[in-house]
Amino acid sequence: MAVPCEKRLVLADKLNGDETHWASNDGDYAEAVKKSFFDSLLDGFLNGLERGVMVGGCVVGVPGAIVGGLVGGILGGLRALVVKPLAKLKAPKTIKAVLDILNGADA
Repeated sequence: MAVPCEKRLVLADKLNGDETHWASNDGDYAEAVKKSFFDSLLDGFLNGLERGVMVGGCVVGVPGAIVGGLVGGILGGLRALVVKPLAKLKAPKTIKAVLDILNGADA
């Protein structure tokens, strides 16, 4: 049986009593998160682009460099958004093994 709303009590024993603490919203936190997200995406894209151009150029020449750069950039961006954040989590062994393979580590 649930407790009725008018009978509920919220306890916050570790609440910060300093009023100045609640006066700020941490500056431009939202902007910093957006900047960090796009910086990470751009970094992954550029790393993938560089690798794709190098591999595609060695295999097929100029057309391979163009296609390799495009594919490498897309995969690099996805890696920055998916693989790197997952690697920072406490992933189970099977997920960690997959991430190790994707990152080029020996299994």
